[in-house]
Amino acid sequence: KCYWRLPTAESVSAIFNRIHFGLFQSNKRFITKQVVTDGDSTGELFILRVEPCPKMEIGNQSQTRPWRHVHVKLPDMQSLWYWGLSLKDIQVQPIALEMLVQYYDTFLRCFTFKDFQIAPILEEYECLLGLPLETSPQYLYRGQTPSWSSIAKLLRVTEERLSKEKKIQNGIEGIYKPFLDERLYQFRQEEDWPTFMDVYGLSIYGLVLFPHGDDYIDLVVADAYMAKRDRGENPTMVLLANTYYTLNHYCERRGGYLRCYSPLLYLWMTSHLFHSKTKSSCPIEDFKWCCIKIMSKDLWAKLFDHVIERTIRWYLAWNKREEIIVKCGGFPNVPLLGTLGAINYNPELLSWQVGYPVIRVPPKEDLRPFLLHGLKIQDGELHKKIKHAWRNVIKKGKECGSRSCGASTDYRNWLTSRTKKSELPQHQKREVQTYEAQETMRVRELEEDLAQKEVEKKSLKRRLEETITALASTEQEICREHQLSDQVKEKARAEEKNKLKIRSCLRAVDQEMYFRRLEQDQATLEKEQLKETLSILKERETEREIQLLHLQEKNCQLEKELAKARSTREQLINQRQRSVLELTQVREKVENDEVYYRATIEELRSTLET
Repeated sequence: KCYWRLPTAESVSAIFNRIHFGLFQSNKRFITKQVVTDGDSTGELFILRVEPCPKMEIGNQSQTRPWRHVHVKLPDMQSLWYWGLSLKDIQVQPIALEMLVQYYDTFLRCFTFKDFQIAPILEEYECLLGLPLETSPQYLYRGQTPSWSSIAKLLRVTEERLSKEKKIQNGIEGIYKPFLDERLYQFRQEEDWPTFMDVYGLSIYGLVLFPHGDDYIDLVVADAYMAKRDRGENPTMVLLANTYYTLNHYCERRGGYLRCYSPLLYLWMTSHLFHSKTKSSCPIEDFKWCCIKIMSKDLWAKLFDHVIERTIRWYLAWNKREEIIVKCGGFPNVPLLGTLGAINYNPELLSWQVGYPVIRVPPKEDLRPFLLHGLKIQDGELHKKIKHAWRNVIKKGKECGSRSCGASTDYRNWLTSRTKKSELPQHQKREVQTYEAQETMRVRELEEDLAQKEVEKKSLKRRLEETITALASTEQEICREHQLSDQVKEKARAEEKNKLKIRSCLRAVDQEMYFRRLEQDQATLEKEQLKETLSILKERETEREIQLLHLQEKNCQLEKELAKARSTREQLINQRQRSVLELTQVREKVENDEVYYRATIEELRSTLET
């Protein structure tokens, strides 16, 4: 059983053209075309006769692998396109990835087919993402998620508001996508484009690159995004690790949803599976030139059943390089540390994909699988060992041999024995017969059913009459139902319009509330400033009152001293007046004495003269 939302199926003519132009070139003899006439219409009938897929024989028993009910959940691109930004559009066919997963070998960490093995390697993902590993450091989870204060700063909200939105899923805290949509709308209204791009980038990381949950962005994803934004760290290895982890985890469980960047895995698969009409150094352009049409489940199953080593595009034009990473540090292969856990893969089995032959079959010890679930604290030492191993990367190139997409006999024998031991995918047997065989079978069926049809004919006539009688009332009921349906649709449209109006009003109210809060915060700040100013003025007034009291005391002292000085001055003035009076009297006495003495002298002179 399949649980997919399949795209619209191709027309039979398009399927015939696809088969005719290269998918099953070796099986053209199984395709016939007939002209069918039915009444006044004439059309072409294409008949594909496919033999049942052979099973691997082990001894006398036929081994097949049970179907893996692994589903691919595509990222929600529509919600991201709503914000006016476009991502590179890769039209993914989920059924193709479902069929590819059936060939995944959980022990060897690769897709094992009849005569070859293939799997995504770090160098290919590097080119597909356009993020060179040599120019930027690799992102490795450090064991500590970012704080909620840093997330609040990124989203430009308060920590109290963010605490109401944070949730816990799979044991890791995070937030749901509607809250990010709300913030994106707010930033677009404010035209705060730098913050808008930060939140938009976080949405892409959580919904497209690292889809850990449905519309859920956890703190581990936020750490990967902030590492890229702030430190320029490269997430290529993490994306490859998540791809291998989800393939291995859900194949062992034989069901579930692939939690990885599915468009990237689909782009890698089609790059090797389909041949481009032109050589291009850009993987996206190369994908577009492949002109891959929508195919049904049966056609994808047929394609994977018949794919062989010669039909694969091994050395891609956009991945030309001289060396490939084969192991790291003390590990026999390449360990990967992602956001879901840690896992390894075996590049020595995949040297075809960089243009070198597979010569040596690695020892079984070197192929030993390695898997850690989650990012638990108790696995911290193993995480440190993986990080330390990436400081000592071992590459191989020309020592693998001359450029070739071949393989040694030892490897081919080992692969043949491996495919015999492992189980193959179990596809439903399909037998599509030719037009003549179908016609013969139809005649036989009609002959066998003719007697029964005659018996049923009378009962059908009776039922037809009853049906015609009930048809009128049924048509009336249908008419009424149509009217009711139209009314309901009209009401639904009106309600939808009202919802849109209410939503726009709520957004306007929310924006108005936001500005009111800003004004309130500004008023509160001004009030606090006024309080501080008033307290400063009161302190100054108190100081001035104290100074005034000191001045008044000094004034009293000065007045007392002035009164004392005035009394002293009056005493001095009185004393002076007395002194002047006494001097005047003395002067008069002196003058009288002088007159007297002069008279005496004159008398003496006159006496003497005489």
